[in-house]
Amino acid sequence: SVGVRWLAVQAGFPYVPGAFWVAEYRNPATTAPVSLATAGNVTYTPAQILAGLIVRDCAGLSRADVLPTAALLVAAMTNPQVGQVIETKIVNGSDAAEVLTIGAGTGGDFDTNQVAASRVLNQNVSKILKIRITDVATPAYVAYL
Repeated sequence: SVGVRWLAVQAGFPYVPGAFWVAEYRNPATTAPVSLATAGNVTYTPAQILAGLIVRDCAGLSRADVLPTAALLVAAMTNPQVGQVIETKIVNGSDAAEVLTIGAGTGGDFDTNQVAASRVLNQNVSKILKIRITDVATPAYVAYL
């Protein structure tokens, strides 16, 4: 169970002892939070997402950053499983009115009921990003922000 936090949630009815589902993936390696001040759009690496915290300074202009591909993200996980959820806080720490927009990487997508405006972080705003793994054989994920 390295890298996995288990929650005592009943998997179904009737109750089956020991039947739990994977709630969140935790990076087994201790990784420092990420601080980026790149002039230009950034494609986040799996390590940056798995670190759990990204502080982003847009460095002069609004930016459109992209999440990693599903293949790279799944490959970076220890024992990835369908249903695992990765949680990362993204902070737009820009010192001016610069907007940060987050897009999904190849093999990933945002939930169909999530409008594009919800993927926008204004200056000094933070949001929790959750990525749910939906396939590991042909890596895929759904993101929520």
